[in-house]
Amino acid sequence: MNLNFLRGFDNAHIDLGRVLWAIGSLAYLALTAFAVHRGQQIDWTNWALGFALLHSCGAGGAGIKDVLVAKAFALKQDASA
Repeated sequence: MNLNFLRGFDNAHIDLGRVLWAIGSLAYLALTAFAVHRGQQIDWTNWALGFALLHSCGAGGAGIKDVLVAKAFALKQDASA
C-alpha cells in the first residue's frame, strides 16, 4: 500500500481516518479469508455490498473531511493576508 494514500489534505501528516479505513478494509478481507478457510458458506452478493459500503463510507468521509479542511485552510489564509 502506498503511504501517500494515508496522508491527509496537507500531504504532510498521516490521517487517522484513512489509517482506520485501510485497517478496516484489510480486516474485512482477512475475516473473509478465515471464514472461507474454515469452510463457511458466503453469500458473495451480500459480501460485495458490505465491501462496497465499507469503501463508500470511508471514501466519502475522507473526501468530506478533506474538502472542509481545505475550506478552513483557505479562510485562515485569507484572514491572515
